Amino acid sequence: MREVNAEGLELIKSFESFRSRPYNDGYGYMTVGWGHRIQLGDHFTYPLSSTDADVILNHDLDVSKYFISKYITSALNDNQYAALVSLVFNCGYTPLRLELGQLVNSGHYSDAAEHFLRYNLVDGVLSVGLTKRREAERQLFLRTI
Repeated sequence: MREVNAEGLELIKSFESFRSRPYNDGYGYMTVGWGHRIQLGDHFTYPLSSTDADVILNHDLDVSKYFISKYITSALNDNQYAALVSLVFNCGYTPLRLELGQLVNSGHYSDAAEHFLRYNLVDGVLSVGLTKRREAERQLFLRTI
């Protein structure tokens, strides 16, 4: 499976930050490591080491990569791929099934980049943190290698 480049991994980690113990992410989800949403059946030893958190993050990113391979058919450069992985990791694969994915698949990359900015609401309320993250993903998506 394709790897996320260093810029993409740095972006994800910068917005998630490492937490060795479970915490409420502010939206009602228990989270640990690099933004891993704890699922029923997850069993971790706390405090979580950064190495264990990296393993969990890589597994979570594999899930995001799977959905990109399922819904995106156009060629992506490494930055576009990393930006999409970050988006899907953070808000799920729905954007890939909607207009953003359609724009990417039709090669309208500039328009697709603008659609990143639409995923900055929490329960209908603008999130400053998500707005910053979407802008960073948008910038990465637009950056050529």
